[in-house]
Amino acid sequence: MTWQTVVNVLGLPTPIEGGEMKSRSEIWLSALEELGAHCSVSTTRDAVTLARRVAREGDSFFTITLPQFGKDFERSLSMRGIPDDAFIGWKRNDGVTEVFLDSKALPLYDHRTKGRGTPKFLGGFLDLVFNSVRWVPHTLVEVDEFDMSTRAVVSEFDNPDDVQRQADAVAAIRQLTLMFSKEFRLAPDSKVDAAIKQYVATDKELDNPLADARADILFNEDRLGRIRRVVNLCFGDALSHVDGEIYRHELTPKHGSGATADSLRGNQKWELPVWHARLERLFPYGEYALPNWRFAWKLDQIEFLEPEDEPPVKVVAVPKTQKTPRLIAEEPTCMQYVQQAIMRSLVPALERFERSKHFVGFSEQWPNQAMAQIGSDDGSLATLDLSEASDRVPNWLVEDLFADYPWFLEGIEACRSTRSKLPSGEVIPLQKFASMGSALTFPIEAMVFAAVSIERVLAAEGRPISWASIRRFQDTVRVYGDDIIVPTHTAVSVIDGLETLGFKVNRDKSFWTGEFRESCGKEFFKGLDVSIVKFRQELPASRDCVKEILATVSTRNQLYMAGLWQTAALLDSVLVKVLSGRYPIVEESSPLLGRVSVAFDYTVDALDPDTHSPLAKGWVESSRSPVNELHEESALLKCLVESIGMPNVDREHLTRSGRPRAVSIKRAMASPF
Repeated sequence: MTWQTVVNVLGLPTPIEGGEMKSRSEIWLSALEELGAHCSVSTTRDAVTLARRVAREGDSFFTITLPQFGKDFERSLSMRGIPDDAFIGWKRNDGVTEVFLDSKALPLYDHRTKGRGTPKFLGGFLDLVFNSVRWVPHTLVEVDEFDMSTRAVVSEFDNPDDVQRQADAVAAIRQLTLMFSKEFRLAPDSKVDAAIKQYVATDKELDNPLADARADILFNEDRLGRIRRVVNLCFGDALSHVDGEIYRHELTPKHGSGATADSLRGNQKWELPVWHARLERLFPYGEYALPNWRFAWKLDQIEFLEPEDEPPVKVVAVPKTQKTPRLIAEEPTCMQYVQQAIMRSLVPALERFERSKHFVGFSEQWPNQAMAQIGSDDGSLATLDLSEASDRVPNWLVEDLFADYPWFLEGIEACRSTRSKLPSGEVIPLQKFASMGSALTFPIEAMVFAAVSIERVLAAEGRPISWASIRRFQDTVRVYGDDIIVPTHTAVSVIDGLETLGFKVNRDKSFWTGEFRESCGKEFFKGLDVSIVKFRQELPASRDCVKEILATVSTRNQLYMAGLWQTAALLDSVLVKVLSGRYPIVEESSPLLGRVSVAFDYTVDALDPDTHSPLAKGWVESSRSPVNELHEESALLKCLVESIGMPNVDREHLTRSGRPRAVSIKRAMASPF
């Protein structure tokens, strides 16, 4: 059933004739039809509901209303049943109860079951997942007294085919409700203003807990002392290694690719005209910002800023979703430079040393994903997610936990910015260790979250803080950023420990009951993968919409490999038009923008005259860094620093650098594989 058919049948106006919303509706209806056929359920009423809601709510139906439905659905899976406060604004079926009397099932209606069943929207899929029938083996007298209020509960199956069908329905519901939940877009000004107010309010909450009720738990019960011992046992080898490198001035610095508070870009960063005075003790300019001491004369040209004169980090909003903006903090160039130096030593050490590598990860997500699958299958592992994770790590906690590594602690404090500048121009002091944007935020928060989790796991089992106790949990506790995995029976204890320290557990995305688990972009139900494909950009309207074209090609291929061939073909019709027909069949490794296929061979339009290998006509991504020349001692510094580890093979790196101001596509004959 097409979008226009639904609109015509209902006599509804098309919200935006020929516009973006119509495309979203067509895509959604196509996916609905395919998923309905795959799960063998009727979807006609769902298509009608879509048309009515889109006509009334417009674009927000796809980006806000449906995602909220998806969140309520996941919460219901976690609770093994649909709670009363779920699916607000959606009509629900009545709960049904049947009673055994003399081995006969008799339907019994009770007014308390009204509207407590599954939602009518996507009801065919939901009925494959939930069961609204409860069997009560009681006598008539007992039935009158029995609490008949009921809700739909997750169905239990023994047959693997039934479990697979149930998992397919779970994946279908998630695909239909969360498909457009992660489109990168700037939130409205009102949402950005609210996020900034929350940013300020959150930071004010991070003062030392000696002043509130947590002091008794953290200090009198020696909770902090226990967590510090976990840090020493798990991460001591890695931290001692970095501690020594900082003391001996052996770190290798680098510049990040992101924007900086002082607006330096690309090669401009290597000039390093400003240095903060508090960096000099452990990161002297002569050791880290000069090619060698023959260039000591340059020190007279550098501006060394005292702490009160340092520029603050610059808080900016970047695209995330329509509902929730993402705030990041752009660091001053010299601070970013030193943060990268410590990070380049710390992360490899944590992933290399035997005691730490089992509990934290930074380069590979698959261990967390595999553990989430195990948790969904046998219920042994829980997945926890934190909100505002980086903004809720207080600096006093970092100072306490890493106090046994003086050079490391002094180093990360020296390159920590102490103030932030809001978009309004207001400058506020920072209580947090660092916002998202610092190179050290990710590894520091991972160690903190892991240490807190391990301490609470040991406490829940009544075990002492010792390596013999900790090593028992090498395969059941792991942290990747703010994605935490712990044994299920200790999840409540871990949540309590995190919240006692001021961290905020996102209970909508944390799962320790039921059979649903989520970690690092993968979702599982009863051990089966129910991950979905999400749109990251709007559909392209012309060949000038390069970001949208690149994202749509990627999404199309993901949909195709997920089995949604009809929906992928719908995107093909858009891309063929935008790309003027040059849209070949290719392998995933091809540089060409094209469509993958398991039914047809890749396109061959010609043979390479030299190698006789196949070539296809198409489009390739094209971008070039802006002109940004580097000369003399700054050029030498860059060459020396970047030659450590892997040489820079870009011959233009001293004349062009930085992120391209624009990305384009150009016609090309290239390999289809």
